[in-house]
Amino acid sequence: MLFRYTILVVSVFALSLMIISARAQTADEDRQAVAADQQELDEAYKQLQKDRIAGNAAGVEVDEDNVFSAQQDFRTDEKRTIEDDQEAIAGDEENLEKLSAQLQIDQKDNVEAMVTDKRNIATMQNKLQLDKRQMIADDALEVSKDQLAFDNENRQLQQDLLESGSIAGNVDTVEGDEENVKESALILKDAQSKLETDQAY
Repeated sequence: MLFRYTILVVSVFALSLMIISARAQTADEDRQAVAADQQELDEAYKQLQKDRIAGNAAGVEVDEDNVFSAQQDFRTDEKRTIEDDQEAIAGDEENLEKLSAQLQIDQKDNVEAMVTDKRNIATMQNKLQLDKRQMIADDALEVSKDQLAFDNENRQLQQDLLESGSIAGNVDTVEGDEENVKESALILKDAQSKLETDQAY
């Protein structure tokens, strides 16, 4: 009877590991998409900066569209990655609660199973720490992207401010730039706040 009970506990834990593995595969795929988006976004920003320096107004317009598109792709995939992180950590904590409860039960009348329980708890605790570190890394990537967007909006504002004295009607453009800078600053602040919160978690 004891042997069967131990097998049951191990089997339940093995099933949990299978679910965790499937989630991890999905998270890896989402993270690969984010990496590709980041590369595309970096290249779009570089091209935009080149065309700004060259004074290529038509090129800048195309580049800005490319940057916007790349930003949208990044945000979509990064959102999925953040959801993956939260789901993984929630799953780890739920499994830890179940394993700890099982250990409490086995301490009363199943000393042999306690060895397995403690090993499973240690495995899950290690995974929880790894998932927390991954979440922080993903947060840092989000901050990096938002900082890039903020710097880009700032450069555009500075350029339009320099040109505002010589180009008629550029005042509206400057006002639009200022709004973009404010919006980017708020997005960056939110990302930094999430990173700080998760680091303290």
